[in-house]
Amino acid sequence: MRLDRLDLFIKIISELGIQELDILGGEPTLYSYLYPLIDSALQNNIHIFLSTNGSNIDILKRFSLRYSNSEPFTIGISINHEKLSSDLYRFILKYLPVLKGVVFKDRILSKAAESIISEHPEIRYYQIFFDPLSKRDLKNSLSFPNYYEITSKLKRKYKNVEKVFCSGFIVSDRSDSLLQRVRCPAGTSKLSVMPDGSVYPCYLFFRHSEFKLGNLFEDIFEKIWRSPILDFFRNFNGNSCSLMTCKFHKNCHGGCPAISLLIYNDLKRGDPRCKENFRTSSISSVL
Repeated sequence: MRLDRLDLFIKIISELGIQELDILGGEPTLYSYLYPLIDSALQNNIHIFLSTNGSNIDILKRFSLRYSNSEPFTIGISINHEKLSSDLYRFILKYLPVLKGVVFKDRILSKAAESIISEHPEIRYYQIFFDPLSKRDLKNSLSFPNYYEITSKLKRKYKNVEKVFCSGFIVSDRSDSLLQRVRCPAGTSKLSVMPDGSVYPCYLFFRHSEFKLGNLFEDIFEKIWRSPILDFFRNFNGNSCSLMTCKFHKNCHGGCPAISLLIYNDLKRGDPRCKENFRTSSISSVL
């Protein structure tokens, strides 16, 4: 996003009452104007969550010193490798960022992540359900029931572990009446914006131009928000998944429609991570 667009971007989302901005990549710390973006957001009482791979330690140190823990600014570092650099390890122990890792079929928790969360219960760790972007990726994914069971066991072992998955499956917060009555969060509790201002229901739709809702810098937001493209995501008429024996079926919304689109080219099909052949996935010995 160009520097001259930053103030306009923050002005727009601030006036809309947006309370949280997740900055994703690529690697956001490579972005030249990250400081003015974060400063402007914080000045407008917008909580920033910055997702990073932890490669730019010096920048992360400057962020941690610049923004105190009392400010609405959170660094989330992805820990998907078996070993961490000594600099990153020291940074984590000193500044206590949020940690996260993707759960794969053959690796539930990296050795580096397990070492940190077992020895430092004050550090939050998020177990992210893997999003396959192609049929080839499916072989690396657990089924949702397996993922949920494994992560629940991990949480019983380590209290600082939390699940992260699309509420297109189940809504973890039963008091969230909005997500209970919609197909998924896309276009209901979140929207995703590209650097040029293009708006999509969520980031998994970026590669599908037919799901572009408009442009934040060019279109009236009301037009974007009222796009008929969002009707599908805002209505839930019961789980269409055929796996009636699944223990989640009654409360499940059918999984992530974006993944169904990517794998099946069909937004309305049930999530491919809940097919029968996924249900025999083994539970890792780490538990």
